[in-house]
Amino acid sequence: EAAEAIPDASVRAAALADIAQLDIGPSAARPPIDPEEAAAPDPDAPPRYRAIDLIDLALARLAAGDAEGARRLLQDGAATIAGLETEAKRAYPAYRLTLAQLALAEATGGPAPALAGVDAPHLKAQAAAQLAALHRARGDAEAAKAADAQARAALAETPSRLRRIWTAVEIGEHRLAAGEDAPARAYLETARASAADYRSAWGRARALARLAAGYLAVAEAQER
Repeated sequence: EAAEAIPDASVRAAALADIAQLDIGPSAARPPIDPEEAAAPDPDAPPRYRAIDLIDLALARLAAGDAEGARRLLQDGAATIAGLETEAKRAYPAYRLTLAQLALAEATGGPAPALAGVDAPHLKAQAAAQLAALHRARGDAEAAKAADAQARAALAETPSRLRRIWTAVEIGEHRLAAGEDAPARAYLETARASAADYRSAWGRARALARLAAGYLAVAEAQER
């Protein structure tokens, strides 16, 4: 209904296209990498992409049970990311590195990584929420509370309201997929509260469609 109220036909079409895309269902977490399909990083690739290749290969090694090999590859990935000249180029690889380090910590019982290298607020929010989940799984309630506070602070710092809503829903879906119902609902409620007073019809249409997909994921989880 919000999309249909947009007077500009091209903007209205874009909003409706977004809603149609969301009808497919909530976004899934990145699938595990098959160790047999993981290839060595291309030495001629730009450093940003080479870093991501190293991270992917590390995750494949971890899936194959080679934690030490994964750790060495992540160290190489971190060194590559540190050499990138701009924050814009570092943002996504640093986020992927942190998620891989969290996976390594979960698999080995090793120390949880710091989030210092993840500068983009919406990515920091997702990484901090994942860190909180790791602490909860280890029974460290205080550390989990601190990481959740980091996640919410990062969400609040995200400049775009639409991106804040989108990120909160994605965090909720990931927590739901991990079996954390209460945190999932809390993040969806955060997104709903932010979407409730959205003045832009275009933004409101996209935000509500994304939020609806998140609540559908909750409903489907309850049915399973």
